[in-house]
Amino acid sequence: MATVRMSNELLKQLCEQFVKDYRNINPRPSVNTQEELGVELYDTFAKPLYEKVKATFEEVRDVSTDGVVWDVKEHIKSVFNKESFVKALIEVPEYHKERKDYRQDGKDIDYGLKDYTQRYVLDPENGTTLHQVNIDLPFEGKFVGDRYGASAMNLSKAADHELTKKVYTAYNKEAEYDRTLADKTADFFDMLDRFQTLNQALKAWPQLGNIVEKVAPNKMVTIHKKTERKKKQQDQAQYVEQNAAAFNNVILGSQLLGDDDDS
Repeated sequence: MATVRMSNELLKQLCEQFVKDYRNINPRPSVNTQEELGVELYDTFAKPLYEKVKATFEEVRDVSTDGVVWDVKEHIKSVFNKESFVKALIEVPEYHKERKDYRQDGKDIDYGLKDYTQRYVLDPENGTTLHQVNIDLPFEGKFVGDRYGASAMNLSKAADHELTKKVYTAYNKEAEYDRTLADKTADFFDMLDRFQTLNQALKAWPQLGNIVEKVAPNKMVTIHKKTERKKKQQDQAQYVEQNAAAFNNVILGSQLLGDDDDS
């Protein structure tokens, strides 16, 4: 059938391609890859703490207290860690995700499509939360931590520090990008959800064909064939209208006079 239904699978393909195209022309800023900032944080906060704690361990190496020997090597294994990134905690506004449950026709939205309706909504009570960012290092740093890994530096305790402000600036760019992309994707989904068929969508929004060509070229072929058939029908009707007058006179005249064979 020439009419192409706007199915769940087609909606998913179109939304996925929209996100891909958006990211292609709008690269996502990332706090994680800012190695220069990571080095500054490491040199300012992590390295001095590591050296101070390690020096304390060195001071008590092999010191006996009440007959108990402090085994520095064993404790070093569970206190000191090596990581190729810095962990930092910052206090940020709290957002929660909202997704649509129903399509414009009132039907339930397929679970696989709900991610494309997602928007970030600011906490109405202006709540905040601690958010961890991991910032890459160009080397393997030494950190104080525990057996599970390096400890995160809580930059919310040093909110006025120059480096903390740099982290906030980088994080805000990243977070704003994610919120904007989510809004645009949800708007794109809402636009498509207005149409029951791809044919309707393309008629109202011809530029959509550029995305359809990427994800479902066979559907474009189907629609083009229908368009070509319709155009051919229109051309034929126009030709007949322009050239059939002489024939119509004969046909109608014969009908009025009657057929000689019937006499």
